[in-house]
Amino acid sequence: MGALMESVHTDGAQDNKISSPFGEVTGGFFARYVALDGITHAWDLAVATGQAFDPPAELVAEIDAFARELLGPDLRDGDTFAAATEPPADATPIERLVAFTGRTVTPKR
Repeated sequence: MGALMESVHTDGAQDNKISSPFGEVTGGFFARYVALDGITHAWDLAVATGQAFDPPAELVAEIDAFARELLGPDLRDGDTFAAATEPPADATPIERLVAFTGRTVTPKR
């Protein structure tokens, strides 16, 4: 993670074009995608292992905004991303984000 953060903050890194699974994208786009992927899978691991996961709301808000720009019908193929699910009324920001990516969030008891 340290090397990734260092490279993201290198002069010009956000504007450089890189090859990705989505084709050629800017470094800024790819960094935001890695953040979405990382936070979503961190939630998966926390839920699977019964651990709490409460990342900073500001971080989740930024990643959520990116996800809502990114996730159109073409990426919701059931493999890359599933259809959005409805989060519970009392869902946290991270739970609302992961529901948008297609995960099922179980209501709290």
